[in-house]
Amino acid sequence: QAQAQLQAASRALLGADAQLSLQGDQLRVQLQAASAEGLARWLAQAREQAQALPQSAQLEQLGTDPQDVRWRGQLLLRLP
Repeated sequence: QAQAQLQAASRALLGADAQLSLQGDQLRVQLQAASAEGLARWLAQAREQAQALPQSAQLEQLGTDPQDVRWRGQLLLRLP
């Protein structure tokens, strides 16, 4: 159920290119061009609704416009 909630939220907040894959109790999230605001909202939702805890992040900032910060990379979260 937690993965389904996060999957639905990822489309809306992280963009259509975000990919989620479950490996045991770990959720791997691959980002292509997620907005800073969307990523922050998704992480808050993952923590509050799915009780997911971030384990690691490898992110690269795309672009230099402070009004449109985007992120590419990978997150690893632990599910309960």
